[in-house]
Amino acid sequence: MGANPNLMLVGLDRQEKGQGSVSARAELENIYGMRVISIINLDALIQFSEKDPEYSEYLSNLKAYRDSWGA
Repeated sequence: MGANPNLMLVGLDRQEKGQGSVSARAELENIYGMRVISIINLDALIQFSEKDPEYSEYLSNLKAYRDSWGA
């Protein structure tokens, strides 16, 4: 159809490492020349979990994920 997307919307940006020295999000933007917009990202999810006692039980897992896979 010849269409070229210029925007990608993701629900959760996990802020992961890409294949190179930049984040996966930055790689997508650079390779495909498009903007990547997220509804929420991992940092915001961690901040929310720090402030709300109901979700604090997930905090250590979220931080561990960021430490292992984060950009």
